[in-house]
Amino acid sequence: MKEKRCVAYIRVSTIRQAEEQEGSLANQLHRIERYIEAKNGDGIVWRLDHVYREEGISGKDIEGRPQLQKLLRDMELGKFDVVIFTELSRISRSGHDFLGLTDIFKDHNVEFISLRENFDTTSATGRLITTVLVALAQFEREQTVERVRAGMRARAERGLYNGGGQVYGYDLDPERKGYLFINEKEAQVVKELFGLYLEKGSIAEVTKELNERGYRTKEYTTRQGNFKPAEPFVWGTIRNVLRNPAYIAKKGVNVKNRDLDQSTLSEEDRYRLVEAVWEPLIDIDTFSQVQSQQDFSCGPQLCPHRFTFLPPLPGVSGRWFKQEAEIPLLPPP
Repeated sequence: MKEKRCVAYIRVSTIRQAEEQEGSLANQLHRIERYIEAKNGDGIVWRLDHVYREEGISGKDIEGRPQLQKLLRDMELGKFDVVIFTELSRISRSGHDFLGLTDIFKDHNVEFISLRENFDTTSATGRLITTVLVALAQFEREQTVERVRAGMRARAERGLYNGGGQVYGYDLDPERKGYLFINEKEAQVVKELFGLYLEKGSIAEVTKELNERGYRTKEYTTRQGNFKPAEPFVWGTIRNVLRNPAYIAKKGVNVKNRDLDQSTLSEEDRYRLVEAVWEPLIDIDTFSQVQSQQDFSCGPQLCPHRFTFLPPLPGVSGRWFKQEAEIPLLPPP
């Protein structure tokens, strides 16, 4: 009796989903096992030889997924005949990548089955339908990205916090999405930080002073369930605090375009500040003085080297610095 050696590919995008014992991974595997049981009535023995579990990995590309890469290597060794997954998005969110995978499967005489879309790659008609469905799936994904981007811009224009990392000195309001409230303990550190910078005029010196005082960054858990421990301050963290308009209750719109030449952008895409919905920590005069003192980029000046806080070499005066760096290097903890 003919046999079909099958493997399952299951995937979730976040660690939190992966840690759920009866969550999506278990559901995906259950559906695949039920499908294989049903197929065993067709005169061919279908057996599940292996399960490739991708835990907490995005499906946006192929290269960043170790289990998919292992599947492809095993395929080259002829270890299976059929790949089964529950839906197209589990194995690829890119039409281009997915069509590339179908070519690889075909070259190795491997069939693939997607339960939701009912893909059948054994005929020309099936391959045509597969191509169309993949294109439609990618179109839907791009439409979703555009809707999310438009929604985030609208929220920013209303002065709401959009995420992208915790703001030191504030906590997220659990009852009002997009609102922040002042964390009094951290707020005191922020005020000291601005005062120290106006006094010393050096991000490196401020970093050193804060760490010597025993201050640490914010400790929190992300929405994806990843724990971020408190750590010593580094040069880049201090720089980001000093230039963050959130501390004067302003919200940036199109922040990713902040350092671009605004004259080359459309009015809609230009970086601008609007009133935020939370209370300020720093007065505008102090914030303006800090912004005018320097632009926080290395440019032609000397940048902190990773060894800035090490003692000078014997017989050598001065500190460690790196010259002509385009990207500021962070000092060690």
